[in-house]
Amino acid sequence: MHTKLRIEQLEMEVEVEPSVNVRFNGPAYEPMDDKVRLGRQLRAVIRAMEAGGWWTLRELEARTDSPGASVSAQMRHLRKKRFGSHTVERRPRGDRRNGLWEYRLELNPRTAEALKAKLLQEESQ
Repeated sequence: MHTKLRIEQLEMEVEVEPSVNVRFNGPAYEPMDDKVRLGRQLRAVIRAMEAGGWWTLRELEARTDSPGASVSAQMRHLRKKRFGSHTVERRPRGDRRNGLWEYRLELNPRTAEALKAKLLQEESQ
């Protein structure tokens, strides 16, 4: 005897609190020395870019008072899931053969406020 069982798929929309886990890492990372500094750098990059527009690394260096390599690292962090899965676009500025790139940040509306709150919270600890 065989019984047929029919299961219908149930669609539901569930509002989930966005989860952001600001966790820096790397072989030279020392939390006691680096956590607050990197959090401040990340906030500075967000503040500089969130108003919109396209920015070169040199322009972002000037706006954030951080080295270009650090700005670039923070933009890579912003793309990661644990930092909120934000979109950082890039395009050549002028002739692509010159190798000059510019960047634009589009904050993920589901995680942006959680990220900013987490960075402020960690800085005040």
